[in-house]
Amino acid sequence: MRSPYLVAVGVLFWSSACQVEPIEATWEASDSAGVTVVTSRTPAEEWVLASEPEVSLGEQGSHEFFRVRGVAFLSGGGFAVANQGSEEGQLFSQNGAFQSSIGREGSGPGEFRGLTWIRGLADSLWAYDSRNGRVSVLHSEAESVRSFRLRGSVGRAVPLALLDDGTVLAVSIRPMTELPDEGTIAEAGLFSRFSREGAFVDSVVRLPFMERVVHREIGRAHV
Repeated sequence: MRSPYLVAVGVLFWSSACQVEPIEATWEASDSAGVTVVTSRTPAEEWVLASEPEVSLGEQGSHEFFRVRGVAFLSGGGFAVANQGSEEGQLFSQNGAFQSSIGREGSGPGEFRGLTWIRGLADSLWAYDSRNGRVSVLHSEAESVRSFRLRGSVGRAVPLALLDDGTVLAVSIRPMTELPDEGTIAEAGLFSRFSREGAFVDSVVRLPFMERVVHREIGRAHV
């Protein structure tokens, strides 16, 4: 039986009820092979979640979700929920009233298989589905605009963020064929930017990203 998911949209507020005095940031710079590394140990400002959410969905049968994978805030004040269970982007008004759904299961235009990421930019909705391996850009009126794949990276690039200029920040990890024979692997992900059409723009940084355990048998490998 599918259990309803609760989606809560909260508001961050300043930790002081009155005027906030900024906390003096403590940081230090060091040199690593000619590259300046800046380390900050204290945030410049402190933020906390409000005690009560502004909007709460999924309670008392108001709206049920299954496998929620993300929330995107839209320019008009509403938001969209990536509901992987139905392979839909579900759109809500600012006060949480359901408006419409975008997408369905499949591999055609405006369809998803493994909806895992959703973001809003201007009047469009950007979504990534892992099994089709593509980013789809849709209007809120449920019209599919276009779709593309992130090209020119090592392995499969998975989007993480949509930047203000419309470029996509994504992380790439090595494909299974390039992994060592067996054991636990501390994988470093390559973080890169891609254009609105999916072309590689530049690499940003390589950082520890995940651990994978590889076990090989004759004719197959398990990760």
